[in-house]
Amino acid sequence: MRILHIEKMLFYDSGVTSFVRAISELQRRRGHQVFLFGCSSPDSATSSLRYYDFTKSRNPFDLVRIIHNSQAANELSKFLWKNPVDIAHIHNIYHHLTPSILEVLQDRQVPMVMTAHDYGFVCPTKHFIRLSYSDNG
Repeated sequence: MRILHIEKMLFYDSGVTSFVRAISELQRRRGHQVFLFGCSSPDSATSSLRYYDFTKSRNPFDLVRIIHNSQAANELSKFLWKNPVDIAHIHNIYHHLTPSILEVLQDRQVPMVMTAHDYGFVCPTKHFIRLSYSDNG
């Protein structure tokens, strides 16, 4: 089987990236062909889809890319032309790759599964923690 793992920051050592690497290796050992798609590091020259830290931008138009990243969708489309897959396993995509990539996968009729590593789709803090700033404690 040809499996595509999609994670926003493959260059960053995090719990999610470690999970993606571990599961990819297990799948390879079982004879599957595994592909990875995500942003490269900001200083990388190897990929045209570079990680961009939206929190450091003062440009209001950058906010649109948090909701719909057409560059990510275009890059995924190009990637899939070269590397057709049987299934896509989606990990963290919000704020960088965005749900814009889902339409590309749907158009190619690639089945998708998603692991929710946190609550980012339903909670701005990603942890369902309510912070109280009242003087009453």
